[in-house]
Amino acid sequence: MKPFFFSPFQKEHILDGDEITHAVTEPSFIVYISIEAVGLLTLFILLYKMQIEHVVVYLLITAISASFTVISAKAVSSMLHLSISGIPQFQYFMFYIMLAVMIITIVVQIKYLNLAMKNFNSTVVVPTNFVFFTISAIIAGIVFYKEFFGMSVLEICMFLFGCLLSFVGVYFVTGEKILGQSEDPQLMTDEEEKPIASTVPYAHSDPAKVCLVNGKHASESSTAEEGTKSAFI
Repeated sequence: MKPFFFSPFQKEHILDGDEITHAVTEPSFIVYISIEAVGLLTLFILLYKMQIEHVVVYLLITAISASFTVISAKAVSSMLHLSISGIPQFQYFMFYIMLAVMIITIVVQIKYLNLAMKNFNSTVVVPTNFVFFTISAIIAGIVFYKEFFGMSVLEICMFLFGCLLSFVGVYFVTGEKILGQSEDPQLMTDEEEKPIASTVPYAHSDPAKVCLVNGKHASESSTAEEGTKSAFI
């Protein structure tokens, strides 16, 4: 009986300069990059024109930039691999375009991810960025590199189920931390609102004792004053 594997052992095809150039000019990728460009422009308008500073805005910019990083980084690594193997790829202008896109999008990712970390809680930024980055990388691989082509329905379902499990796991791991941090400020507020304990002895006991103590202190102070006056006389 032939063994069955959810992830069959198959060698991944490495794209050369001609195949990458052809993939860039395909209608599906042109539609995909147009949608992402419009989405990125909309996010910049929301952030800088309308002054909407929300964690989702920062992380969507990071995720869209990450999708271009995934595409360009894999293209650069493929052409470098072929060049090292003896099939030079440096004569293709697409290599330098992909290298520039990779560097620019990495810088954009770092900038807006740092802004999100600076302005918002890390327990919100890190899991949200993980989910957005994973989804954008999957979509980019499907559109540009046709990574789901040749996979069976069961393999695709298992892959998507694994992604869903990872997202749910991230939610449960970080959800308790977010809840705990949201409760801490309230506890601090309650502690600050507690009345300061009186330094007078028996302040929280019988009022008669308090009066007795105050009276004793008063008599002692008056005796001390009389002694001082008699000394001057």
